[in-house]
Amino acid sequence: FSAPDAWRASAVDFTVAHAADGFKFADAKRRSAVSMGRGKCVWHGLDVWECRVYYDAAGATRLEMSLYNRGDDREGLGLGPRQLDDLLGKIESALGPAAKRGRTAKRKLRAGSFQNRLAWAKSDPPAEVVWGVSHADGTRPQIDFVRLSLVRPGGKARPKGAAKSVSGNAARAKAKANLAKNDEGDVWIKNVPMVDQGQKGYCAAAVAERVLRYYGHDVDEHEVAQIAGTTSEGGTSDREMTRTVQDMGSRYRLGYGEIVSLSDSLEAVDDDIDAYNKSAKALRQPALSRAEFTRGNRVYVGEIYAAMKPHVLKRARTKDSRYKKFLSGVKRQVSQGIPVFWSVTLGLYPEPEIPQASGGHMRLIIGYNEKTKEILYTDTWGAGHELKRMPADWAFAITHSAFYLRPL
Repeated sequence: FSAPDAWRASAVDFTVAHAADGFKFADAKRRSAVSMGRGKCVWHGLDVWECRVYYDAAGATRLEMSLYNRGDDREGLGLGPRQLDDLLGKIESALGPAAKRGRTAKRKLRAGSFQNRLAWAKSDPPAEVVWGVSHADGTRPQIDFVRLSLVRPGGKARPKGAAKSVSGNAARAKAKANLAKNDEGDVWIKNVPMVDQGQKGYCAAAVAERVLRYYGHDVDEHEVAQIAGTTSEGGTSDREMTRTVQDMGSRYRLGYGEIVSLSDSLEAVDDDIDAYNKSAKALRQPALSRAEFTRGNRVYVGEIYAAMKPHVLKRARTKDSRYKKFLSGVKRQVSQGIPVFWSVTLGLYPEPEIPQASGGHMRLIIGYNEKTKEILYTDTWGAGHELKRMPADWAFAITHSAFYLRPL
């Protein structure tokens, strides 16, 4: 992208030409190309951990390169202050002598969490670096991510993550305009941006990015992951993600609402076990107890749900009064163009050809079909995962929680 012609190339031409560098389309609409994996791309001698190129009809509009992020730092090496200064110096050298470094702008995200922004005037193409820093009291600051953005020559680097001032009525009308229907009974939301989380435990952060971008806010999963405290080892807990979604809703003038929450406490898990055991008795299957999954003072909730026999859990869940609440809540929000965050356990319902076979996962519900009694959803795994479907009873059987953000 050092030559103007590279910016004018179409998304198809670029992606085909750079398939060997790991580039593929992020979604079927071919609005962006992404390369995942450290070192597949190199920028002026610097390893790029993840690269995204965004397109319009005239060619590439923006190039985003992750030069470090904790989600892909599987060795846990980290990036210290001296290494960061060295990295910024290399970026400045690569931009050339005409580039003039501006002042670093610092923004507080929450207690102990900050975002820094640095732009270079007169660089061609316009360049900006954003990095996140987090630390608890008395601990050494840690770098969460470093992102370099280049925009089309002659363009202007715009602040990523800045909340737009849009009236609630206009935002709600725009969301509802994305609703689509067909003769087969499908009702679904169009134009939900796709994100490919790669191998990171970033499903919750990636889902939040998709929703915020759907509402017109320019953020990425690394920023969300920083606020949520997401790591490559553990992902984001349901409780942490709920808190983070509420915080981000306030930041972007979006209201938080809950449809169901089935396993947000040990008491709720105990209720699930009791209901499961009643169905197990009726179906002549062995019962479960929380004690089996308790080691020391820690309860391994994921193991509890993984041990449940799927057909027994489905029977128990569909007898729960919250099943109807789940269905009606999904229909109510989708009918207004509001996508629903959906926390689930994978591995209970057969889903072929997905990157994650079991465990906790966050996805988006974007539709329903009352004729076929199905839930329509999407995953943050790139092209091919834009629109999928599952029987509604199974969808509720694997559910931990369902909640949403909507324009105020």
